[in-house]
Amino acid sequence: MSARWVDVLRAADTAAQWHRNQRRKGEAAEPYVNHLLEVAHLVTDATQGSDPDLAIAALLHDAIEDCDVPRAQIAALFGEDVATLVAYVTDDKRLPKAERKACRFRRCRASRIG
Repeated sequence: MSARWVDVLRAADTAAQWHRNQRRKGEAAEPYVNHLLEVAHLVTDATQGSDPDLAIAALLHDAIEDCDVPRAQIAALFGEDVATLVAYVTDDKRLPKAERKACRFRRCRASRIG
């Protein structure tokens, strides 16, 4: 196992700590970390485990917007590439939901064109 995959486990632990008081919406109200693990699993499966940084970013994808974790802290803990990925998928919660979704669509579209 490469050292970077060990960082994936460290990211899972870190995400669990940062989101420890959050629950999923819905009747089950399961721990929020379950969502993060599910997203990381989907990303890892879709990429055949080829990029541990994507798995780490998937685990941390809600840290900035939900836990107010500074981007710089993510960079210090997991590297600039991961921090860039997390920032890229972070919504600006000051915007209305429809506008946040439109911004995400524009970012995705721009990344595919550019």
